[in-house]
Amino acid sequence: MIKKPIPRKNVCQEPAFFITSTSYSLLELGQFQKGVVRAEVVSKTEAELFELYANEELDEKPQQLAMRGGPKPLATGALKLPISGRLQLSGYVQMMKAFERMTVQAAVTGDKNLAVAALNVNPLCPSDALANVVVDELLRVHREYLPQFFA
Repeated sequence: MIKKPIPRKNVCQEPAFFITSTSYSLLELGQFQKGVVRAEVVSKTEAELFELYANEELDEKPQQLAMRGGPKPLATGALKLPISGRLQLSGYVQMMKAFERMTVQAAVTGDKNLAVAALNVNPLCPSDALANVVVDELLRVHREYLPQFFA
């Protein structure tokens, strides 16, 4: 069963972003297997958007906005959060820092289970099954740089 994205309320009452769904992850995996890297696609699209935004006569929503997708918003300036928003943001920062520390520890020790657990801490990884697939693929592709996982 393919899951639909789950809307998350943004603390600033701006439009909500979405957690990556399994179907979206599979789409990105398919694109990656064809040599398409999502970050490159988004960067190209953003460059096109900024070029369009330079035109002061622009009076309609560019089609490229629909192609961006994903959780990365365009930079729009400083974000002013209420106290409750700062606390939520602080928790998110701590969670991401835990993900980073676990990832580094897994890389140093060659602990595959810890690498999978680290991905499970990251909110962009929707399942343990996908975390295992990602770690297996990373280890396969980067084996020569990660001999500690194969000792």
